[in-house]
Amino acid sequence: MAQEFVWRKKELHALKSMVIASRGTHASQLHVRAAIPLLYAHWEGFVKQISGYYLEFVARSKIKHRNLPPHFLARVVRRIIHDAISTSKTKACIDVVRFFRESMDSTSDINFRTGIATKANLNSDVLKDIVLALGLDYSLFATKEKLIDEKLLANRNNIAHGERCLVDADEYLSTHDGMLTVMQTFYDEIENSVLLERYRIS
Repeated sequence: MAQEFVWRKKELHALKSMVIASRGTHASQLHVRAAIPLLYAHWEGFVKQISGYYLEFVARSKIKHRNLPPHFLARVVRRIIHDAISTSKTKACIDVVRFFRESMDSTSDINFRTGIATKANLNSDVLKDIVLALGLDYSLFATKEKLIDEKLLANRNNIAHGERCLVDADEYLSTHDGMLTVMQTFYDEIENSVLLERYRIS
């Protein structure tokens, strides 16, 4: 996790320095337009990678089903519940009942290889679902919804779709610093969950 964050911070620092250096020049708007999609790429890639590392850590801890908190147990039973919902056959419903009656003392087998879905559009709604799936505190991110959705994602989408999105250097730098804070908060929340063993219940 630390290595993942370090290389991204270095590149983000270089990106910020580029925008600052060109501020007030004819190249400023070009550099800002180039910086916004890359900032978003780091945001999405960071959340996906860090979430994946945490999920793999929990999966490899081989915790019994009854000792998994609800959000991780939900990931385990998602498939059998999906099967029960998508069919009218009684057997699928029996499988759900049997799991909770007979498998709670079994070692969990959390599927971490599929990772966490960011849906290539990591807005605040997708982030909320990821935070819930990992058992983190979304209230820490709730005040950043406008920053994520309007300042970063909307501008990134406009630029990616070839529109003439005009964002000045100061607005970009504010968005840049805000998103780095959000990323740091996400990292800290997962690190604290590991250190305090929030991924298991007694």
